[in-house]
Amino acid sequence: MSSIDMVNYFNTTQVLDPAATTATANSSSHDCQDCGPDVFVIVNLGAATGTSPTLDIKLQESRNENSADPEAADAWADITGATLTQITGTDDNTVFTAQFHNRKERYVRAVLTIAGTSPSFLVGITLMSRKTSW
Repeated sequence: MSSIDMVNYFNTTQVLDPAATTATANSSSHDCQDCGPDVFVIVNLGAATGTSPTLDIKLQESRNENSADPEAADAWADITGATLTQITGTDDNTVFTAQFHNRKERYVRAVLTIAGTSPSFLVGITLMSRKTSW
């Protein structure tokens, strides 16, 4: 049985440290330079509280992570189809994974939209991309 050399084959960034998240937020960015178009998402979900809490996560991309850069006319834009299935309060203590194949720009981030009454999700997010050379 062979194993995959994760360090040399993948670029991995924890873009959202595990913490209680109670409002809509953007993660830090993941640099996909010298990587293929695939982006892998790992969502570590702990406790979810509140009344009917929901968490929607989508990915956005940008050619320049500094949205104040005047050359970054598109700033951050949604990656077509890069939306995870909605997470609810009954999904607590679960790991979610997804893979999206159509990234075009260098930087990727996660956008979290939280709804419900007094919602709180203990959540951490890691993004990975496969290196084109190693």
